[in-house]
Amino acid sequence: MSKLRLPRLLYHGTSTKRLQAIFAEGILRRKFTGPRRTVSLTPGLAVAEYFAQNAVAGDSMTHPGTVGHPIVVSAPVVLKLSLGREYRLRRWSDSFWGPGQCDWEQEIECFQHIVLAPGTLLAVLEAEPAVVAG
Repeated sequence: MSKLRLPRLLYHGTSTKRLQAIFAEGILRRKFTGPRRTVSLTPGLAVAEYFAQNAVAGDSMTHPGTVGHPIVVSAPVVLKLSLGREYRLRRWSDSFWGPGQCDWEQEIECFQHIVLAPGTLLAVLEAEPAVVAG
């Protein structure tokens, strides 16, 4: 049985607010909370756009207009990345929802911070804003 090869051209959905910190540090950091301390990636652009919209929604809920915390204006963006063999990657599916229920995400975990060196960050793509029914 041959070992499945993981794609090395991957996307990461985020927001313009979070992108400021990513660029300031030059690093796409692993999550620092929860049991999975990884960077979530996907080979699917549409999936990354979905998670970019979630990031924008999360930005607006952090401190929604409370005293000392202005309302955050943010937009969804997707990082297009090319990762070399120095990054340890693994396919992941959330078993919490049941076998295969989150396979649409095509999630790939990266176990290290991703350094935005030349050739790693290929592009920052604008994602379509979420459509709110109302």
